[in-house]
Amino acid sequence: MSAYCIVGTFVPDAAAAAMPGRVARSLVTYRQHVNEQLETEICAVARYGADVDWAALWQDFSQLILKEFPVLLAYNGSLGDAITPETTAANWARDWQMPLLLLVPIDDGSLAIAQTTAFVGLARHAQAKVAGVILWGVEKPDEAALIEIREQLQVLTQVPVIGFWLEQWLDEGDRKALARAVADFDWERLGL
Repeated sequence: MSAYCIVGTFVPDAAAAAMPGRVARSLVTYRQHVNEQLETEICAVARYGADVDWAALWQDFSQLILKEFPVLLAYNGSLGDAITPETTAANWARDWQMPLLLLVPIDDGSLAIAQTTAFVGLARHAQAKVAGVILWGVEKPDEAALIEIREQLQVLTQVPVIGFWLEQWLDEGDRKALARAVADFDWERLGL
């Protein structure tokens, strides 16, 4: 069984807050498109401050874990969000034993590298595992810039870059488009 928490490295605006859930839905669709018998469940979580019922979420999450198929928990906020006065989203991911998939905006490459390095440091300080980084942007950078950012991130953080997500509004009913959005990702590295 595997469970991953998809979380941002940014303070999301209304549009970006849905990003973890959109990436999770694309991954689930991709897995089902490639291999129909694979099941994956998504638990979507509102951003802190939006009245998350943590006890109910834990109950749902625990039941999905018992089914022994992958679970994706999409947290619509930042890894540094305070979940309680004493804990951050990084502490929460550690407590629930969920490796993290960090969503990193790369519209500014040098800022993306700095953000990722800081958030990986936060995760390691909290003793949470970072399984991979998913880069995203409004426009796909040229291949040379993408390779440079990917290499710098992997050298600085020792965390694999799983792929690039082009921010787009996909029709939730268009399974092929959802699957294509993550088809080039290195999901095998995660065991998904």
